[in-house]
Amino acid sequence: MLNQFNGVTWEPDDNYRRLGSRIGPSTSAPVREYSAKIQAPDGQWLPSQPMPASVTGAAPLIDPATGALLVRDRKGALEYDLSWWEPQVDDNLPNAALSSAETPGGVGEVPPGIADLARRATAGERPSFRTALVLEQYFSRNYNVATGAELPTGSGWPQLREFLLESKRGTSEQFAASYVALARIAGIPARLAVGYRAPQTPIGAETVVHNRDILAWPEVAVAGIGWVPLDPVGGAAGAGPAPSRLAEITAKARAELPPPNQLPEQPLPPQERDDESGGNLDIWFIALVALVALVALLVLAVLAVPIVKAVRTLRRKRQTGTSGVVAAWWEARDLMRAYGTRVTPGMTARDLARITSDAPIVDSLTGLATQMDVAMWSGMGANDSAVAEAWASVRRIRKTLAGRPWGARFRAVFAIR
Repeated sequence: MLNQFNGVTWEPDDNYRRLGSRIGPSTSAPVREYSAKIQAPDGQWLPSQPMPASVTGAAPLIDPATGALLVRDRKGALEYDLSWWEPQVDDNLPNAALSSAETPGGVGEVPPGIADLARRATAGERPSFRTALVLEQYFSRNYNVATGAELPTGSGWPQLREFLLESKRGTSEQFAASYVALARIAGIPARLAVGYRAPQTPIGAETVVHNRDILAWPEVAVAGIGWVPLDPVGGAAGAGPAPSRLAEITAKARAELPPPNQLPEQPLPPQERDDESGGNLDIWFIALVALVALVALLVLAVLAVPIVKAVRTLRRKRQTGTSGVVAAWWEARDLMRAYGTRVTPGMTARDLARITSDAPIVDSLTGLATQMDVAMWSGMGANDSAVAEAWASVRRIRKTLAGRPWGARFRAVFAIR
């Protein structure tokens, strides 16, 4: 899943964490669980699904927002069992609203003429799932799939502009990337997915997927359902994900979509009327209220970060036993991260000590690592004295960091992560 676009390259998020034994679905819609045995060739990413439930036979990291599975430093093929969730939606999908939890996303510097094209392609409709289908229909009717030996490549704005405004000929890469870019300009939260076209074998049969089956397609975020795959190519390059209940309902909504010139107008929200005397609200009073509200929100936003951090620290200090020692390590890790130290997933206290130059901090992290070893692996656990010593190491780290320049301390206080 490629979420980040700066106008030149598409990149995935890097928010991996340990998968654990099982995770629930990330949607409020009814779901059904599916499973498959997969043998993946060499490579750090494992073939996955948008909402994995469990993985056996491997211990990957997971990006919960996309379902991407990552196994670092893997060599050779790997066989594993993958279970995943799929939403079971009803026929009301065409009237569903877009998810307010997802922002449309960035598109970099938009070339001239592209914003006007986005408005034409969505028929001037307000952002909705129906608008997303209108945009999909525009691509399938006005652009052609490239064939032959010389196929266009690239998905930055230079290549997308040529595809959208000039050649109107491209592969699934240009179709999907262009769709996501125009959808975001139109206010539709969308992302770019890269995977494999749906196999033609019966469900449950063994399927071999080749490099030539690689495909790109867009997905839009729908309230109460999650990310819904679309097909702007119009089936000419093969479907994206495998057939499912969600794909069936989407296909039905696509088939029932009227032509752009026959789309019924979406109802506008009711407008407030002037009072019976014909007077209007005082514009200056409205401006003053808006200014006061803006200042209040700004103050709350500024204070929110240190307040949340303080509450988090108090909750960690209430932990006892082994959990108290681990909570002290989390506090030390977050302190170092707030002051600009790069902390990667899976990093231990000793790893952090190796990349730190301040001797007092190195000593404190080394001591904290020893306390964690005793608490977690010796079988003895941790008593109140061990927890107190762990938090004493945190206080020494905090005191050393407080001696850094004023600018670094200010940034650390308001570091959001």
